[in-house]
Amino acid sequence: LPERLDGALRIAAAAFTHRRKKLANALVDVAPEGGAAAVLTAAGIDPNRRAEELDLAEWLALAAAFGV
Repeated sequence: LPERLDGALRIAAAAFTHRRKKLANALVDVAPEGGAAAVLTAAGIDPNRRAEELDLAEWLALAAAFGV
């Protein structure tokens, strides 16, 4: 869990860097080749949501989907 939490915090920092953006757009710079929308979908998160809408469990799922 501590490793996954560190990854979730890094992704959250990237997502919150761009205010008022949907996650798919906010994470474009850190997403793998398939794109942020694909990673978000794999984590079970709607790419149209915003960073402030996610709870801790969703951030951890997103970190897992990013492989961090």
